[in-house]
Amino acid sequence: MLKRLISSTYGKLLITSAFLFLGALILVYFGIKNYLSEGLEKKFKERCQLETKLLASYSWELIKNYEYTQLYKVLEDTVRQDRNLSCLGIYEYGFPLVSVGNCKNKEICKNSLLNEPCYYKVTYEFNTTPVLEFSAYFSTQEIINLIAEIRKFVIVLFLAVFSSMLSILFYVYFKINKRVSEIVTAIKGWNEGKLKTLKQKSWLESGNEFADIIKSVLEMYSNLEKGREIDNKLLLFSKELLNSIVDSDNLDEFLGRTYATLKKFFNIDAVLEYLSEERKVKIEIRDSADVPENILKTILNMVHQGISVLEKKKELEDLLMGAVRALANAVDAMSPWTRGHSERVAEISVILGRKLGLDKKDLRLLEIGALLHDIGKLGVPQSIIDKPGKLTEEEFEIVKKHPEIGYKILEPIQELSDVLPIVLYHHERCNGSGYPKGLKCNEIPLLAKIVAVADVVEAMTAERPYKKSHSLDYVINYILENSGEDKLFDERVVRALCESKEEIRKILSEPTEQ
Repeated sequence: MLKRLISSTYGKLLITSAFLFLGALILVYFGIKNYLSEGLEKKFKERCQLETKLLASYSWELIKNYEYTQLYKVLEDTVRQDRNLSCLGIYEYGFPLVSVGNCKNKEICKNSLLNEPCYYKVTYEFNTTPVLEFSAYFSTQEIINLIAEIRKFVIVLFLAVFSSMLSILFYVYFKINKRVSEIVTAIKGWNEGKLKTLKQKSWLESGNEFADIIKSVLEMYSNLEKGREIDNKLLLFSKELLNSIVDSDNLDEFLGRTYATLKKFFNIDAVLEYLSEERKVKIEIRDSADVPENILKTILNMVHQGISVLEKKKELEDLLMGAVRALANAVDAMSPWTRGHSERVAEISVILGRKLGLDKKDLRLLEIGALLHDIGKLGVPQSIIDKPGKLTEEEFEIVKKHPEIGYKILEPIQELSDVLPIVLYHHERCNGSGYPKGLKCNEIPLLAKIVAVADVVEAMTAERPYKKSHSLDYVINYILENSGEDKLFDERVVRALCESKEEIRKILSEPTEQ
């Protein structure tokens, strides 16, 4: 019977189809293997990089606050809880300042992570002097074991499918051969008059032999796709969460953006509310949209961590602004005539910046730079500051050094590095007649040109020992007449000044705080 099957036309077709199917299975096997390997390697790298970045950011916050004991505990707990993480370290010039776990003699992954067990090293540099490097070593042993298990599973699955397919092909052949014989016998008998009627028979038995196999494969594929989709959403969600932490000015704004992000990626409807009396955030899930419980816990943990980081960020920003205002007040307190000068210059500068369409980051830099623009006057003798009459040429040369003095005072403070150009260039003028560098209009930073106009407005409208105050309309006309690249002030800034006249008038009409 088997010899007859092999030698028959149907048998040859079946055997050829079986081998073609086997070849296709082999191609599919290697395709799936490579696809899964690349996907897992990419996902592993992304997770390691994200975890290192978050750890580095949190470690930096602890370092800045001198919480070294807490830093070591956080690193130690992280290494102990993460099976893939072998060690963590913070290095200065290659020498470890803090090291948790065994970081010595690690075989660093060179090309692929999946060829043999190695350690994937991720580094993150802090913007400090000297440069501090945060390093993490992740073992690839677990992912290699996982891929090996996947390969075994795929091989077994393909062998099972191939065996089942071969059995089905033989089964179909015998069924067809049997049906053909039945039809031939029936027709022959009918021709001989033995059969009065030819009974109708179905070509296939009731039910589908492939139904269970198809269902299992589709379920497996659906689960793989669902898992990959959730991982991608978590990655995108964490990215949006980091952006919200950086861009949000307060907790309410962060909670609003987080609510929108939860809705966008996971269709989660939640109540995010800050309880001021208890000083904590309440998160209540109203509809989790069938998000698995373990994923939901991960999401909520990320949100809580984001809130914690934002609170730390707000505390540091408040501390910085408090120090900046204290410095500005110290400068203005040198003379009773200049009290409140820096605050008013800052308020006017921010109004002009908004009118010019500056973003939140630049507006914040503008405010800080305006508050500190005259800090260099701490290096100018008090006798010159309070002189009631006109300054001599030598005295004016001393006053002209205050932008450079202010630059040197603030230069060591890393957090204020972005406002240094405002302090240094706020007395530059578009025609090159300003100081200390004599820059032309297109060479002067926009923020410095804004503070320059605000400084002139405040100074000319205020009364000084050596002059009377002018009206705001008079000052604006003076500035307008001197705007342009071949004159003193930037035309864009002057247009913003004219459009903001009434807002500025309110600021200048407010009494000075005593």
